[in-house]
Amino acid sequence: GGGSGSEGGGGVKKATRNAKGGPSWFPMHDFCLTLPWGLFVALGGLAGFVLAGSTKSLAFGGGFGSLLMVLGGFSLKQWKAGKSSSAYTAASLLITAALTVVMGKKWLLGASFIPSGLIAACGAFIGVFYIHNMVTGGNPAKTKEE
Repeated sequence: GGGSGSEGGGGVKKATRNAKGGPSWFPMHDFCLTLPWGLFVALGGLAGFVLAGSTKSLAFGGGFGSLLMVLGGFSLKQWKAGKSSSAYTAASLLITAALTVVMGKKWLLGASFIPSGLIAACGAFIGVFYIHNMVTGGNPAKTKEE
């Protein structure tokens, strides 16, 4: 007996992939992480000021977090215009690397995990994401659905 061509499938669905071949849930665009990352850093700076009276925390956390959000916003704007946002991704990587090194060093020298270790750990993850984004060609082009 000849088959209908549908044998063997058994209804098994393949996992959907994003435009870069990763899992569909994984962000592809730098601004998808830069905007919330910047907000997290800025709010952490504000929390350090409110809870501990640290003006240094407010200046650096608030300043770097705000700068990251601005860079994320510019990256989104470039993407919407169909232009490269690699300069904004690179700038975000540099800021994130600086935060990761400074906060990681502070944590390793005995500071509490929150906020130092948490910022360092998150920064390391985000830094790897930025590097992956740049190495794989930057933000994928805008599609008609987006």
